[in-house]
Amino acid sequence: MVAPPTLTDLGHDIHFLALIESLPIAIYTCDERGIITHFNAAAVDLWGREPEKGVDQWTGAWKMFRLNGKPLPPEECPMALTLKERKEINSDEIIIERPDGTRRFIKANPRSIIDTTGNFAGAVSMLIDVTGTKVIDEERERLAAIIQGSGDAIISKTLDGIITSWNPAAEKLFGYTEEEMIGQTIMTLIPAELSDEEPAIIGRLRKGERVEHFETKRLTKSGELLDISLTISPIRNSKGIIIGASKIARDITTQKRLNEALRESDERLRMAIQATNLGTWEFQPNTGKLTWSEECRSLFNIPVDLNIDYQFFSKHVVPEDAAFVETEIQKALDYSGTRELNIEYRIRRSGDGLIRWVRSQGRTYFNDQNQADRFIGTILDITQQKNEELALKDSLELFQTMADNVPAMIWMSGSDKFNDYINKTWLEFRGRSGKQESNNGWLEGVHPEDKEKCIEVYRSALEHQNGFYTEYRLLRFDGLYRWIADNCVPRLSPTGEFAGFISACIDITDLKTMEQRKDDFIKMASHELKTPITSIKGYVQLLLSIYEEMNEDKLRSSQITVKSSLTTVSKQVSKLTRLISDLLDMSRIESGKLELSYSEFDPVLLVEETVQDVRHTTSRHTLVIHNKFEGALQADRDRIAQVMLNLLTNAIKYSPSANIIDVYISGDENSIAISVADYGIGIDKSDQQRIFERFYRVEGKNELTYPGFGIGLFISNEIIQRHNGTIHVKSEKDKGTVFTFTLPLMKENNVNE
Repeated sequence: MVAPPTLTDLGHDIHFLALIESLPIAIYTCDERGIITHFNAAAVDLWGREPEKGVDQWTGAWKMFRLNGKPLPPEECPMALTLKERKEINSDEIIIERPDGTRRFIKANPRSIIDTTGNFAGAVSMLIDVTGTKVIDEERERLAAIIQGSGDAIISKTLDGIITSWNPAAEKLFGYTEEEMIGQTIMTLIPAELSDEEPAIIGRLRKGERVEHFETKRLTKSGELLDISLTISPIRNSKGIIIGASKIARDITTQKRLNEALRESDERLRMAIQATNLGTWEFQPNTGKLTWSEECRSLFNIPVDLNIDYQFFSKHVVPEDAAFVETEIQKALDYSGTRELNIEYRIRRSGDGLIRWVRSQGRTYFNDQNQADRFIGTILDITQQKNEELALKDSLELFQTMADNVPAMIWMSGSDKFNDYINKTWLEFRGRSGKQESNNGWLEGVHPEDKEKCIEVYRSALEHQNGFYTEYRLLRFDGLYRWIADNCVPRLSPTGEFAGFISACIDITDLKTMEQRKDDFIKMASHELKTPITSIKGYVQLLLSIYEEMNEDKLRSSQITVKSSLTTVSKQVSKLTRLISDLLDMSRIESGKLELSYSEFDPVLLVEETVQDVRHTTSRHTLVIHNKFEGALQADRDRIAQVMLNLLTNAIKYSPSANIIDVYISGDENSIAISVADYGIGIDKSDQQRIFERFYRVEGKNELTYPGFGIGLFISNEIIQRHNGTIHVKSEKDKGTVFTFTLPLMKENNVNE
């Protein structure tokens, strides 16, 4: 082992210090505390800074790192370890970083310093810059890794064509292993018919030329012929003499096939463009050059040899669309914009001036300075499509206008079950917006008792793609539930595929009520007809039993009973006759066959006769006539008497606790008004508007005790209206009711066609 230098050797030998200073290798010394005491210019150059003697400790480097890139603290550097352990340290390479950010790989060799008395006095370290060697080694390793990992076959050979290297990609491409090919001639890979290529390539390499992208064919171990692209470079020795060649071989078989397929595709595209009249164009913003295909020129109706530019194109855009087209084009030409164009607009053809709808699609390609270099695209005449769209739009608008103005509530859904259209009538009925009712929003208004049924009916119809009819209660805007009839049918696409449903819904609440009244009427009619018939049958049987009595004295004593029975039978027959007459009249009214037989008569006399007839039917009520009219009336006398009889019998029926019925007659030279007033139970205000409806009977605790079909006032109203007259009611609950009808006096004024 070499003895460590002494303090005399390094600290006091001026000649030795001068020698260190002149050395090209970085050297510096530290005392036993690690304080730097000396350093030469080479060290300053390596560190990139000049440390301060007596201050800086362990090292003059600005920053230090281990080879793994982690920071190396100064107290752990080779010099520090040597001073701490007071022995030689075989340190690994480290990295130092200069203040300018550059880094160097160094090998430090610190050695102890012993003074003249044999005591430890510090250390000296020589720093060897191994950056160059490191870079070369790394570059060599990197190149080797690249060659080994390259996807391209890389082969080196002598100028005699003998293979000297063979990477894994070459093995994969040609099928030969490295052991099989090293030392073999490159002619192994060249087909016989191309054997003259190799001498020509070698000749160019000897001249120092590089062969790039030379497309040829080569053989694999299995005999397959591949399309190959070769790039061959000469290899020179350290003296610059060409000693061989490096060859990169790339399989372009697939690329060749793709190119062929691309050419075929281009040809098909060209044919398709011609078949569809799709025009192509290219605009170069830098030069202003505009190129149109034959189809594009045909669309604009311009000859093939006419020179065109951007201004020519702009001139033929319809003025109303010009600003929009220009804005979209500028967006496409802006690097920070869309860079693409896809617009529809109108043009005016050259020559004939015809306006055509077109669709332009394009893309801008930019250069390295982000400037628009090429703007290319297509143009297609879509006039027919646009006209069809406009016709469809008009049709849809017409449909929506019609749908929004029909009384039915209409909704449509897609095949996804959700509603995609609800008409205005529905929304007004619900008092909600389309957004609120869309999808399943409409279900919020379905009565809780009907909701599950609605969901199940719709689910089943959607599953089987068939129509359905259902009834349910739906909440109206005023908070009332109304019965809805929902009649739904499937919608089909133009190709016949299921596209959803369309349904028309109507409010059937009144119809439901009418049906209920009809049912009630049938029950009541059965009862009302059965009662007089039963009564007649009973009295007839009584009379028959009396008649069978052979004793004249008994027959004579039964005369009172017979008379009473016959009177009752007569009343019941009259009642039965009226019921049947009312039913016949209602049937005639519904079929439009209620005929009027006009004659001129004294209406006051008619009222008196009718009142007199009614007086015989009641012993409790007094009927009083108040007449202020004189004159004649042209009308159907029997029908007017029928109205009077109905009003009078109703007045008696619904005033059981009163004893007066007043009849008022008044009029002028044009009309007559007749009123019947009672002081009975009255009619609630909510029922007064509906009292003249068919089968309508006022519902209430008291009203249900009175018999009747609920058609008398309906028939009376129809009779008066057919005379071109009016009938109305005024009533107050528990105070009485006044019915008044007014008729024109002359026939020509009271005939309702």
